[in-house]
Amino acid sequence: LEFGPGGRLNTTFFHQDIDLKGRSSLSIASQASFLDTFSNGTLNTSAWAAIGGVTPQVTYYQGDYALKMVSGDATARGAERMQSPVQNGEGMLVQFQVNSAGGAAAGIALVSGTYGQADFRRWGVSAETDGTLKAHYHDGSGAVKEQLQMEDGSPGMTWQTGKWYVLLAIIDDDEQSQVWVWERDNPAVLGRYARQMTINRNWRGYFSVTNGTLWIDNDSEGNFYNLSETRYGVQQWDTQTNWPPVKWAYTTQESSYSFEGDGSWTGRRTAYAYGDYGNRTRQLEMAWNGTNWTDYRLSVTSYLFNTTPPKYLVGYPWTESVYICLPGSQDGDCLEGTLSNDRILQRTRNVYDGVVNAAPAIGVLTAKRMIYRWEWPIAFYLD
Repeated sequence: LEFGPGGRLNTTFFHQDIDLKGRSSLSIASQASFLDTFSNGTLNTSAWAAIGGVTPQVTYYQGDYALKMVSGDATARGAERMQSPVQNGEGMLVQFQVNSAGGAAAGIALVSGTYGQADFRRWGVSAETDGTLKAHYHDGSGAVKEQLQMEDGSPGMTWQTGKWYVLLAIIDDDEQSQVWVWERDNPAVLGRYARQMTINRNWRGYFSVTNGTLWIDNDSEGNFYNLSETRYGVQQWDTQTNWPPVKWAYTTQESSYSFEGDGSWTGRRTAYAYGDYGNRTRQLEMAWNGTNWTDYRLSVTSYLFNTTPPKYLVGYPWTESVYICLPGSQDGDCLEGTLSNDRILQRTRNVYDGVVNAAPAIGVLTAKRMIYRWEWPIAFYLD
């Protein structure tokens, strides 16, 4: 967490596994009107109230302080915010974990009104006893639970005891309110849900559990502006002669979701492919159209190699081409596709050491040739 002037808050999650440890997986820029990290080890009783008659405890857990809520039976116990500051365009970001030997259920949500009364509303997620994690809302006609729309296209999301998750819940009176939930240490497991909720309400955080333990940490409220996610691949090299084996971590995808302080969002995504010697050979740009990621521009780079001993010149771009993807291409189909030359937007060819179409001898870039007219199959270059 980086907390700056005016409530500006940058929240970054990092990989913890051995291959990617220290690399950022997801970051969120927001302006927080409330933040509780529980780091002082005591409960702020002016901000939190007990649910179910048992006061939750701030406890040191897995290397950090977190708020612990316990219920040993079917009675819901937990904590809720004493204030209801979340309004149109604002939301809540919170980490949570459910522990259970079996049969636990938990709710992590924003609520408005009084539970059990006609004015009660709810917007968030619930961890179900069958191990599923579902969007959970109440809009005046009873509680409804729905499958989350998964980023990877799978039919729904599950939760595991002892694993941390992150919930981002945003209220949007003008369009659709948003629920985003993901595994904290693997944001590729991401589910979303959206719908129109009752407008002109004040909302507060509400957390409860039955037959188990619920932990929450780093609870913040306010406006959310941007969410960025980076995904990686790991390749193991030369396992015969090196111990421990050499591993190469590389970026496979970068996504940016822009909320700009509201619930509605726009999305941009870039996917990458690699070739010999770890050179990046393809870069695909995509945009979210409300249902799918639309492929629109593909950059393809070829390389020249000179590995004649003692030389090892392997990272020199030769031809750099930019294509417009085929109509209807979506969700990354264009990344590995073959595009004809009539779809070229731009092409540049590099010349090294003064020799055209030859592998570098020294590696000095001496010229660039750029297409200025294309009359297939003839390309006219400008040097």
